This record gives sequence, C-alpha cells and structure tokens, in this order.
Amino acid sequence: MDSAQRRLKVLLVGTGALGSVYAWRLQASGKVEITAVCRSNYAAVQQNGFLIQSAAFGTHTYRPTKIISSISNAAGEIYDYVIVCTKALPNLGDNSDIIAPAVSPSTTIVLIQNGVGIEEPFASRYPQNPLGSAVAYIDASQPEQGIINHGHLSAMTLGAYPPHSEHSARLTVLSEIWNQQGIPCTV
Repeated sequence: MDSAQRRLKVLLVGTGALGSVYAWRLQASGKVEITAVCRSNYAAVQQNGFLIQSAAFGTHTYRPTKIISSISNAAGEIYDYVIVCTKALPNLGDNSDIIAPAVSPSTTIVLIQNGVGIEEPFASRYPQNPLGSAVAYIDASQPEQGIINHGHLSAMTLGAYPPHSEHSARLTVLSEIWNQQGIPCTV
C-alpha cells in the first residue's frame, strides 16, 4: 500500500457510547485503523467487540483494529490522530497528561468532550501539535459494557484551537470521512 492509500492511525481514548460510535464510523470507511483504549469495558470488548444497536445504521458488531487496556500500551506507535472522548472535569484538574505516551510531533489531537474552555491544558502541554475541539450532538448510551444503543442523531462540529488554517485542514480529513459514513460533520 503506497502512502496515498495508507490508512490513518487513530487512537481513541474514551470508549463510552459517544467515542465508540464515532470511532466505528471512521473505521467503517476502510481508511482508518482504530486503536481503542478500553478500561472498565476492556474484557467485554476484547471478547465480543462492541454490539452497536443503531437506529441510523442498523445493528453491527464493531471490533476496533486493536484493543488495549491503557494508554501506556499505545507507546511506540505513531498516531495520526488521538481522539479524546473522556469526561472533561477541568474544575478537578488538568488531565491532558493522560495522552502523553501516544502523542508524537505529527499527531493531531481532537477533543470530543463535555464542557467549554477545555482546550487550554492540551494546547499548553502540546503546543506544536494541531488541536481540534468538537461539539457533538449524539443520542447514544452504553447500558452494559460493550453494548451501545444509538438513535438517529450523531452530528458534530469541529473547530481548530487556536484557529489556524493548518489545524483546520487536519480536521477536514476526519470531517470528510465522517460525512461519507453518515455522520454530518462540519469544520
């Protein structure tokens, strides 16, 4: 496979309902390899994958390209994107360090987290890396480990932080894939 056909390598940090649905649609494109960091749901996902029951896309078993139990297991790989879908709790502290083992100089960091003003700790810790933040509109839940219920809604708006055209270009790559896979996404 030449470099024009190389699949993008994405590390997903946060495999709850939101992260799992968005990662599934990226990998379904055939253009992306997903390494999923599963913590509490690791055993269930390692054994069975994610059973995604989606009103929008049907029922599917989704198996990420690779499933790992901690970010330290991601060290040594070069990821094009690290997508962070964990809960943002800025009032409790800075959690930007959790992705450090997986960030290389060429990694784009994408935050799909709750909250406003969550970008600054990541921008400060990784000043040379493109950084994007998302507003996600999704109706999804994980009632049991590895079981995802998804309705019809899964739209997203991505923005560069701070706004730079080279950061937006990296986000546009993901946006185009999500759009092709039925996830309305704008940058």
